[in-house]
Amino acid sequence: MPKLKHSDYYTEPRVQELAAKERAEPGYCRRVSDFIVGRKGYGHIKFLGETDVRRLDIEGIIQFNKCEVLVYMDESKKPPLGQGLNKPAEVTLLNVMCIDKSTGRSVTDGAQAERFEKKLKKKTQAQGAEFVSFDVLKGEWTFRVKHFSRYAFDESEDSEDDALESGKLVFLESRGPSSVDEGEEELMEDVRSRNHRTALPHSLPAQLKLDPLKLHQLKASFFPLDENESAEMTDVGTYKKSTPPSVIKQYKSSLEEGELKRPSKQIKLSPHSLWQRSPMLLPQQSSFQALTAPTPSLVKTSRKLTSGFRLQESDSEKLLSTSNSGGGVVDAALFMGTSFRAGWGPNGVLVHSGSSVGQSKATTVVSSSIKLETVSLDRTARDDRGKVKDILLDFQFNAPLALHMSLSKVVSESNGLKMRSLVCSKDQLERLTNDYEDLIEKQHGTPGVSAADQLVLKHQVLAWQLICVLFSEKDALVTETEEASESMAEMKARIANIDPGTETLVRKAAFSGWLQDSVFHLVQADLDSTGKDASHIRDIMVLLTGKQVELGVRKAILAGDVRLACLLSQGGGLVANREDILSQLEVWESEGLCDGLIENDRISLFRLLGGDIHGSLGDQEIDWKRFMGMLMWYTLPPEAGLPDIILEFQRLVEEGDAFKPVPMYIEEAPVEVKEAPAPPPAYDSAYYLMLLHARGSLDESDVNKMFSSSASTFDRLDHRAAWHQKEVLQAIGVLNQSDSYALDMSFVSQLLAANLIHWAIYVVLHMPVCPETTGLHEKVVKDILSQYSEVWSNSEVQQKFIEDELGIPPEWLHETLAIYWLYRGDFEKSLVHYLKSFMWQEAHVVFMTKVSASLLLNGKKEEIWSYASQMDAHKMEIENWDIGSGLYIDFFTLLGSFENSEAYDTELESPVEAKMCACKDFFERLKESQRLWEAKASKLLRLALTRMADEVAALLVSESKVKRVDASLEMEIQSVAMEAGSPEDVQLCRLQGAVSSFSNWIVQIAA
Repeated sequence: MPKLKHSDYYTEPRVQELAAKERAEPGYCRRVSDFIVGRKGYGHIKFLGETDVRRLDIEGIIQFNKCEVLVYMDESKKPPLGQGLNKPAEVTLLNVMCIDKSTGRSVTDGAQAERFEKKLKKKTQAQGAEFVSFDVLKGEWTFRVKHFSRYAFDESEDSEDDALESGKLVFLESRGPSSVDEGEEELMEDVRSRNHRTALPHSLPAQLKLDPLKLHQLKASFFPLDENESAEMTDVGTYKKSTPPSVIKQYKSSLEEGELKRPSKQIKLSPHSLWQRSPMLLPQQSSFQALTAPTPSLVKTSRKLTSGFRLQESDSEKLLSTSNSGGGVVDAALFMGTSFRAGWGPNGVLVHSGSSVGQSKATTVVSSSIKLETVSLDRTARDDRGKVKDILLDFQFNAPLALHMSLSKVVSESNGLKMRSLVCSKDQLERLTNDYEDLIEKQHGTPGVSAADQLVLKHQVLAWQLICVLFSEKDALVTETEEASESMAEMKARIANIDPGTETLVRKAAFSGWLQDSVFHLVQADLDSTGKDASHIRDIMVLLTGKQVELGVRKAILAGDVRLACLLSQGGGLVANREDILSQLEVWESEGLCDGLIENDRISLFRLLGGDIHGSLGDQEIDWKRFMGMLMWYTLPPEAGLPDIILEFQRLVEEGDAFKPVPMYIEEAPVEVKEAPAPPPAYDSAYYLMLLHARGSLDESDVNKMFSSSASTFDRLDHRAAWHQKEVLQAIGVLNQSDSYALDMSFVSQLLAANLIHWAIYVVLHMPVCPETTGLHEKVVKDILSQYSEVWSNSEVQQKFIEDELGIPPEWLHETLAIYWLYRGDFEKSLVHYLKSFMWQEAHVVFMTKVSASLLLNGKKEEIWSYASQMDAHKMEIENWDIGSGLYIDFFTLLGSFENSEAYDTELESPVEAKMCACKDFFERLKESQRLWEAKASKLLRLALTRMADEVAALLVSESKVKRVDASLEMEIQSVAMEAGSPEDVQLCRLQGAVSSFSNWIVQIAA
């Protein structure tokens, strides 16, 4: 329950009522409607909407004083906008009275009361609040606020305006003779209002808790003013709030005479004055220079803002056209304390501070709010509830790409990559398209696939069937019955003897069959819509649009119309028969027999049989595939070739005499996507496939339209079918290796969004290679490996596929993982991967700055030796090796030399002298190493280097004592040890040893 300590504070509902309702209805306190908190005699706040009041320390959050209310005085406890009590509310303050300064009594009517109410409205608007009402008799002032995230208590401000401008929601009454007189008050209000003209009520001053007048002057001190603005500031901009009218009048006259006089005195203001105490009036030339330092709120901006001021629609146009420096509004960059722009993040995350273009309803933009929206690039792998399903991923991505890979071969190598290409001939096309169809049909039967997606899948099946019909070789056109009735050798021998003209007719027949199959469901739907009471003529007409002639003949016979049945059986036959039908229709029309004696449906049917499809359809609309079929079956001569039919249809489309070949998802859209946007400029991909067969090639524009997602699906981010079709058409040689990078990279993005990193790289390896794109594939693959390293590195299947199946160099994978673990802070793993990627310089830097010190201080010398020895074989490739990792090699070498006395046996010098020289060189390089790595590494490295130096120095001193060297050599050894850079306490001990060695040397000389 909310907490209340004092009896004068209250809530509505009361705490007892809240407890009772919570027991009766668990969870009620999470959603209390229009919750009210108040203090008797001071006012109350009604929090609009539902409020979670559980465990609220009300008096710790809200404090009522005379004519003021404070909400969330402790900024650290303030919740985000919309949570707790930081939400829209209606505030009512009591005892806000208009006081007559002469009598000290409250005024309830007249001009003075009206001015007081007008002033309250201005104060409310200045704070970004909404004025509701003011009861002058009761002294009740009511206003609404959107939130309390911009209000904070500031004890340094003691007057009404200062408190308002600093964000403190304080409303003080003017009382007593100490108040500023009415004339001065109106003049100062005019001064402030003129300086506010360029600032909006919700602009920067109010949001950053600054005085708008001060901010205007601050702006003028840094940026030149335009003429109008400068004139305004010269006129009234330097008037101070405490300046009396007499001084103001004198100041104005001084400006007119060209000279400026300093006022003799200032008026002393009471703590209850409406105006802030300000310094003495300054000369004009320095009026903008004597400014106080900016407040902390201007310097320290928050990075966790969830909302900001809102730009009113009435002011947006004005601001956009403003050219001076003071006309802009604060943006996300200022509020976040850093630069900001709209951009894309991983997995389809769009970061921006605006609103979507083309929204149906106008919305106000919160320029200080940062919005993160996720664009679902993997929508096709989600069911109708928006959940990703593994079975959909398999059917849509894994299985089709696995089928593609079964025919993909390595064709070349480029920059360490094995470039691949699909290898498929036209005689293999039928089998390949059948496999694609099987995968799509399995997906079609998956539970959770929406009606719109099922329509897209149906279109994909038709597209693969059309590719087989248009581009397969003649042996693929042989029917299954023929293949089953003869051996493969006999079939090949028969196919070799097929006349080319016969092949054309077979392909045309296959295309006709494809058209009939693709519109069969539309014909059935039209038959169902006509109803059982429709005439048989109308049903026959519908059947003929799908070339279901046999069914039409049967329906005519059942209706007893034998003559019509005979005529239908010859439909689409000889051109002479069609001409005879049209001639007969002309005779009937000339004799007036068509007007009432013959039904219109029968006339339309005759026109269709005569080849006049426009006359037969009239105003009726049908799909473009049926129109194309009617053109092929009833209008063009039977001997017309398939390319001629397609080109004739294209001509009619361009001239506007045929129905546009709009994509299937628009033409047959289900109810749930009927309100889709206007048809895109691209036609149905099937239409472009027909043009490709008819012309033999397509220009770049038509190729881009054919493979655009809008040509086959309503999902503009789905490029699966287009990419597979492009690959097959290029493999069989009917499409050139054109610039398809846009399609390839779009499909790559879709695969990355589905976390199929291995398949995304597989697609990149199929991108065409040309001299202009040298190094492109390497860059793309490395970028993918780097950005999605966390995904593929945690999947053993993907990692093995990338290495073994795709042949990506292991060094690239290790380089990516090295960067990833460096980012995650696991520096030793990063070092291991840098070593495996043979990036010796990067490994050396990580070893010195991040790894070596902690290993040495933890006593892991074997690991240090292992890492350093791997780099030692490539030290010629490493910069600063001698003062880097090479120091550890020398360190362990020196340690070994002290254990093995024969390591430095030479004829020129004693072993001790050789070790001393080696240690001296080691100490010098240690100091140089400290200077080099000090700015790059942590303090641990300095500690590790110091420990190395101390350990070597201790061994050197101990060696000199064991070998009993002479005093001069011992003194020189002590001098070298003193230069090792050991800790101060160790240095003091060594200093004593050096003094002892010096004494022994003196004694020896004296002797």
